[in-house]
Amino acid sequence: DEIVSVTALDRGSALHEAVHRLHQAVLDGAAPVPGPGGWNTEHVELLARLGAEVADELEAAGRTGRPAFWAVERPALLAELARWVEADRANWQGRDVLLSEATFGHEHPVSLALADGRSVAFQGQIDRVDGLPDGTLVVTDHKTGGARDYAALGDDDPTLGGTRFQLPVYAAAARVLLGRPDATVRAEYAFFAKERFRRICITLDERSWERVGEALTRVIDGIEAGVFPAIPDPPAY
Repeated sequence: DEIVSVTALDRGSALHEAVHRLHQAVLDGAAPVPGPGGWNTEHVELLARLGAEVADELEAAGRTGRPAFWAVERPALLAELARWVEADRANWQGRDVLLSEATFGHEHPVSLALADGRSVAFQGQIDRVDGLPDGTLVVTDHKTGGARDYAALGDDDPTLGGTRFQLPVYAAAARVLLGRPDATVRAEYAFFAKERFRRICITLDERSWERVGEALTRVIDGIEAGVFPAIPDPPAY
């Protein structure tokens, strides 16, 4: 069907891709490694160029809708990337970029331990992994949507009652991919402009991993017993 304006999915994918290309340029040596203060002017200019490239590719693919709408959406997308740089720099804390769009589950098996000693294997892709000066790994999953469904996430409930396992799985994968099985991991959702670049974080320490294992055990026990609960979204218009 005819696309009137760029969809939220395509817009979000474009933001992810531009940020990934910046990370990859640093990892490949095509851009300088950020200093203790984070991104500098050179990185800002590079991201602007990369964002323009991604926007051009989106337009060439016929995904941007009518020209009048794209004339507004394109500069808004590029402006959001510029604001993302500032927000990311404010949360830098002397980190080093270690991985970007890192896949796991095939060449690098990743599993979570259940409370009874069994384990469950996972596969997926992590947006970004950083290292802090104290050795902590920081796993980031970028979100272009809303934060409402994740607002209650925290160290005391790292899976939201057994309904959200993404960050613990990514934390386990970061340990495997970097060969640091005992590293402390801080996993976070980093939102874009819709949520004013808010971050929701959990720290995976010994007690947190126990909570994750207990929650996952309840889920697996239910599935093995033949229970597949339907959890629909709340009623809406």
